[in-house]
Amino acid sequence: MTYRFLDKIKHNLVSFYAKTDYSFKEKYFLSATVRADGSSNAQPTSRWFYSPVLSAAWNIKKEVLDNSTIINDLILRASAGRIGRLNAFDNYAQGPQYTASVGYTGNLTVPGYNAFGVLTRPYSTGWIGYGIPWSYSNQLNIGTDAGFLNNRLHLSVDWYLKQEKNLLIGIPAFAEYGYKQSIESGMAVNNTGIDVSVSANIIRNTKFGWTSSLNLNHNVNKLKALPRGLNQIIIDNRLLKVGSPVDQYWLLVNDGIYKAESEVPVVNGQPLKYNGIALHAGDPRWRDINGDNVIDNNDKVLKGHSLPKISGGYDNNFRYGNWNLNVNLYFNLGRDLIHQEMANRFDFINREGNSDVNSVKEITFWEKRGDYSKYPLYNPWSTVIPYRVDQDLFLENASFLKLRTVSIGYDLTKAMRLKKIKLTRFYVYATANNVFTITPYTGQDPELVNYDGYDTGYGLPIPRTYTLGVKMEL
Repeated sequence: MTYRFLDKIKHNLVSFYAKTDYSFKEKYFLSATVRADGSSNAQPTSRWFYSPVLSAAWNIKKEVLDNSTIINDLILRASAGRIGRLNAFDNYAQGPQYTASVGYTGNLTVPGYNAFGVLTRPYSTGWIGYGIPWSYSNQLNIGTDAGFLNNRLHLSVDWYLKQEKNLLIGIPAFAEYGYKQSIESGMAVNNTGIDVSVSANIIRNTKFGWTSSLNLNHNVNKLKALPRGLNQIIIDNRLLKVGSPVDQYWLLVNDGIYKAESEVPVVNGQPLKYNGIALHAGDPRWRDINGDNVIDNNDKVLKGHSLPKISGGYDNNFRYGNWNLNVNLYFNLGRDLIHQEMANRFDFINREGNSDVNSVKEITFWEKRGDYSKYPLYNPWSTVIPYRVDQDLFLENASFLKLRTVSIGYDLTKAMRLKKIKLTRFYVYATANNVFTITPYTGQDPELVNYDGYDTGYGLPIPRTYTLGVKMEL
């Protein structure tokens, strides 16, 4: 083993639940569940969490449309409940902590005394106090399922509201005591959305068949509360503001470049400044949003969304005789990404002194990534860091349509059936994955970027793979 993982974690969870179901004439259905969970990873004052869930359904088809030949199935359903969130580790169950800071190799990273390990506060991790309750989610769901035309067409629609409560977040605090942050409860986020699923058996006969399915999701999130009753907090390059989405970027608005010293605005005999640094020719033309003649964080705006407005997939299955063809498409619409890799490439001056491998431009400089012609040629030695990542210069539309899978196969059962070997199925197929991507995004792959929306360019690419296979059943 390369490393010795010596830490051991034991998590005890005790759960009790009671459930009841009721149905009446196969038209009305009711279900109720009450659950109690006790976790060792919760603080002693909040060991237990109680989760009530109630759901109901009404079969409208049997109630009022029993004689309809067009509508074969129609059910209206609703559910409401509360679901607790388990802490994966016991970090937050103890209140104020001490640690020996044991590294992955088994060595103490905190200096010892006479070869004995010592304990210290986890200053870099953050202060953890008392009174941290379970985080939980209140969810309301209203949906319908319908079948039409002898069940050749199925439709499912769900509207949901999820209220995430008591989420933990690191608040910048207690720096005077050496801490980086304080881990506190009280963050609340609402997610509202709709899921739509449509499937159709478009053509079905002995010679040719075609089935198709489409699923769509639209979700809107909004920050509802922060710990301590705060209205907003700044964490790194993110601004979390109550009443705004949590997936927006906090950016300076870039209006081009100052081509000459005469273009730089002069305020009280001094050129316009960014955080106290005078702007000159060759620097970015950042917009003074609040009109105070100073460019700083107060001029940043919330723009874009790191999560898609609409996502989904489109699947088609074709059958012709013994041939089968499957085509699967996946798409994201209304998603924006920060092309951080391009920002890093232009900002080579401020990265050459870093000790991480990402700063070694010779690794990937020869690769043609992105559209270089869309970026102004700023003075890279400027102390305002003109190619900084927290500006909308590197914000790009990352909507995409991806042909995820194509599979073709042929059933050779009849041709391969032998008297001595009774084959029930002999099927050969070929599959291609990650065939192509259509997107306006100039980076590597918009699907490769995680939820935070910053494309560093150093993730492993999603490979295009080809598979040949045989399926046999005896």
